[in-house]
Amino acid sequence: AFDVPGALAAYQAALARDRSPHATATLARKVVPLEQERRLGTGEWVAFLPASPDLAGWKTELGSWRLDPDGSLVGVAGVRGLLLVSDARVGSDFEIRGRMELVSSTNGFYQGGVAFGYPSWKSQDWMSFRIKRNAREGQVAYFSQHLYWPDTSPIRIVAPDTNTFLVRVQGGRVWATVNGASIQDGLTPKKGLVKGRDL
Repeated sequence: AFDVPGALAAYQAALARDRSPHATATLARKVVPLEQERRLGTGEWVAFLPASPDLAGWKTELGSWRLDPDGSLVGVAGVRGLLLVSDARVGSDFEIRGRMELVSSTNGFYQGGVAFGYPSWKSQDWMSFRIKRNAREGQVAYFSQHLYWPDTSPIRIVAPDTNTFLVRVQGGRVWATVNGASIQDGLTPKKGLVKGRDL
């Protein structure tokens, strides 16, 4: 019923009553995203990364992921790439900023960024913003439906091994910066954005 405080209190009470390993792991998968939603509801900036080694509150869709002791989230791409999805609902208007670093690559190429909507390899109902460096496209950044071709012409950038980004989604439009430079300013995606209370 979208009663985040009530649901959080109920799961925390259940966790307090049963501290067995199975119950703890199961209930943490409910408590962690609800706590994240409560923090997001304040409108302040909050850390939006897994906080425990078991990645409670997150689902691995592609690749393998781990949380290092220093808090760094490390992804190792599989054949189809990387995708880690939060169980927390962030809503249809949000900002997310981050820093990504290429640790190793056999050819120096990479792509990385954020996905939003309903990210799933089996669904088309989501968008991504990616920073890319490869032989075919060069060094570019853009929004796209799923992980397909961009909604507009790719924006040429300088994409070193470490990049910072900011993505804003508001009122059905999207904005982005890479390394402090504006990449997209109020783009309305061709297919629109997924809407709903359960985003």
